[in-house]
Order: sequence, then structure tokens, then C-alpha cells
Amino acid sequence: MLHVDPHQRLTAGQVLCHPWVTHRDHLPKFTLTRQDAPHLVKSAMAATYSALNRNVPPVLDPVGCSTLAQRRGVKKLTSTAL
Repeated sequence: MLHVDPHQRLTAGQVLCHPWVTHRDHLPKFTLTRQDAPHLVKSAMAATYSALNRNVPPVLDPVGCSTLAQRRGVKKLTSTAL
């Protein structure tokens, strides 16, 4: 039902006629268990926080150093000289 390509997706009417929806009273009574090992979750969390903590802030130059500011400075000089 969940396709990335919209042309392969079911229409709303097709979804409403699907057995998962029409026979929802006949679903199994058991719940699925998660098989995530605690050490895998811990290592994934540690890697995430490590990546967040080593984020190096970008080095910013003064605004006047940008090429846009330099072009505007040149425009001001030429427009006031006229």
C-alpha cells in the first residue's frame, strides 16, 4: 500500500476493500515483540550523541568580506560618482 511511486499506490477505494481493512475484526490476538538488543540501542544512541557533540561550528568571516558586499560597495562608488 505504501509505494514511493504514486502510480503504484492503491486508491482510497482499493484500500477500503483490502482484506486488512475489511477483516480487521479477524486480526491475530498476539502482539509482536521487539527484537532490539539493548547493547545495539545503547551503541546507536552513543554514536548519535557523539556525532552531535563533535559538531564544529563554521568559521564566519565579516559581512564586508562577502562578494555580494564587495559588489554593492563598487556599485555605491560608481553611482555616487555620476
